[in-house]
Amino acid sequence: MYERLYQHSGMLISEKETICPLCHEELDENLMSPNPCVYDTTSFVKYNGLWWFINVWNCRAVLCATENMRGYLRYRKIICDEKTKEKINELVIKSVEEHGALNISGLYGLSDELVEFLENNEDKITIQ
Repeated sequence: MYERLYQHSGMLISEKETICPLCHEELDENLMSPNPCVYDTTSFVKYNGLWWFINVWNCRAVLCATENMRGYLRYRKIICDEKTKEKINELVIKSVEEHGALNISGLYGLSDELVEFLENNEDKITIQ
């Protein structure tokens, strides 16, 4: 099972809580919430103890898995057979195009279709 969490456009910190100044959603320790902001911000997927997102730079999109989302990101290597890799790459590009384009660098969320593919093909994917 996976959990989708959203970044927000900012934060207001009080003694009791941290909230987004635009949508007033309460933010967790990673400054994210399970509900999206009023602006289209990046979503991250927490799955099998790792944070998953897509990093686009130089017109290339790469699926990333990291151990944490704050401080130094420790990337993990995603290993799979060629057929699975081709399908993942196809779904990564499709995910990017839902919210942007390959020529717009930044972090992008995984589509539900990509998350479902990862879940259904867990036995073909190794994380190191």
